Amino acid sequence: MPNTSSLNDLVVQRHIHDLVVRRFVERVFDQPLINNAERGAYVECLVELAMKSADPRWRLLGTWDPWDLEHSGTFARIEVKQSSAHQTWRTGPPPVRSSGRFDIAPHEGYWWTYPDGETQWVPIDLRRHADIYAFAWHSVDRPAYADHRQARQWRFFVVPEHRLPPDQKSIGLNPLRDLAEPCEYDHLAETATTAMPDLDLLKVNLAPPPESPS
Repeated sequence: MPNTSSLNDLVVQRHIHDLVVRRFVERVFDQPLINNAERGAYVECLVELAMKSADPRWRLLGTWDPWDLEHSGTFARIEVKQSSAHQTWRTGPPPVRSSGRFDIAPHEGYWWTYPDGETQWVPIDLRRHADIYAFAWHSVDRPAYADHRQARQWRFFVVPEHRLPPDQKSIGLNPLRDLAEPCEYDHLAETATTAMPDLDLLKVNLAPPPESPS
């Protein structure tokens, strides 16, 4: 017979866990202005939701994976970058405002996780690993109305990686406006799908990850 005490303990522990998760989400994400450290994760989930609504084969990868979203059929890759006009951190009044700048630095390799959980460092020439970049910008500049939780307050600049300046480590809003028209959240999936390179030009086909050593 099952150990009733152990089962009850599992139920209690699960209940505690669920309450902590709910409280954590409320504290960290259910605020008009999400902290800079957590806002990136929120926007990545926002982009995943948009992409999965158009094609359920899109999935969000782990925190330390080399790109943010991957398509399980074509293995196309999306990197999500975000910034907001209003920041939660303070250096004194008035509230801090950002002009919008995004990291696009190339890297000499990445950590790859195999299906069995084993990881391996993949050294490659200095390059970027995603096929397209989705730059999310929250521009609402009135504190009373700025709300990072409102999907329609975000604008997205979707840029194929090959169009980004090859030697730059970051890019601002004005150069992005020269590369792409901003789109609203409702049109993000369509815009990203249109911007995706042809299959034979995807990163996975140009430089596939190594086979598992096991």
